[in-house]
Amino acid sequence: MSTFMATAAVDLPVAADPGPFLDSMKLAVRDTVAVWIRPLGSTHTRVSLFADGGNGWLAESIAAAPAWERALIALDHDEWGAEHLVLSNVDGAVHRVQHVYIHWGDTPSSDFEEVSLADLPPAPGLTTASGGTLNDAGAWSAVAALYDADPAAVERAGRYAAKAHENLGTIFTPFEPFWDAVGAQYPIALGEDLDAVLLA
Repeated sequence: MSTFMATAAVDLPVAADPGPFLDSMKLAVRDTVAVWIRPLGSTHTRVSLFADGGNGWLAESIAAAPAWERALIALDHDEWGAEHLVLSNVDGAVHRVQHVYIHWGDTPSSDFEEVSLADLPPAPGLTTASGGTLNDAGAWSAVAALYDADPAAVERAGRYAAKAHENLGTIFTPFEPFWDAVGAQYPIALGEDLDAVLLA
């Protein structure tokens, strides 16, 4: 069974109209996208997205969309592994805050050439690793600050990346610790009460 898919939790300012964000996503859609829109406390509105087959385009589309502040993205590349990304958007400047590539057997595949959003710069003060990823103490601190999350939980998730490959092949499981650390939920777990469906 192929598991090429993508899912995201994108947080907009609490009073923001999600329309401009969704309109931008509609222009980029290459596969059907399920959408859930939920309030997130008093600070944000969360737009959760699920796209079967979206691993090759969803991250780039979110990065190019307007009106969001932070995004948590999970890309399942099936036999080519998986990617976890955290992005920030401050005054229209989009940066990577954390970026983990999960390889089968924890070794890069010879036929895998580059990570998603490789040209997107890291957030100020952060430095990417030689493979273009971003998962160190600085990134963990930045993720915790971005989500007002427990720094220890974010660090545990960051360190989990070294063995996340053991859970490849089970849908969403390799991403779960990263999402749990910042209080995010796998969109499919939100149920069938969708707020929108974006069609290719």
